[in-house]
Parts: sequence; structure tokens; C-alpha cells
Amino acid sequence: MLQENHGRPHLICLSEHHMGKEEMKDFSFSGYKLANCFCRETYSKGGACILARNDMIYQAINLNKVCKD
Repeated sequence: MLQENHGRPHLICLSEHHMGKEEMKDFSFSGYKLANCFCRETYSKGGACILARNDMIYQAINLNKVCKD
């Protein structure tokens, strides 16, 4: 497994994903899991998400404390 992940980033951060909460439930990226996301509710577009490599152990934080709509 180590060689399989060699050279792949541990985390991928995306901003301005323009998706809502329902769309994020279906979002996938091969080899990664959705670790956390923020979706705007008042305005359209925007948003941020963090993808973690499948072999990583992590603890999610509450992004609502650090993101504003």
C-alpha cells in the first residue's frame, strides 16, 4: 500500500466548489474520502472542502466556526 500512495498528496483542499450539501454527499475523488466541507447557504457558489487520502486517520473540525457565509 505504501508504494501505491507514493507521490500522492495526503490532503487536497478545494475552494469555490459551488456545490450544496446534497451535492457534496455524492462527491467522490478516486483514492480519497471527503474529510470535511463547508457549503454556502445564503449565497450561491463558493464553498470549501478537504479530501483526505483513504489511508489517513484524521479528526474533523467544525468548519462553521472558521467559515462565513
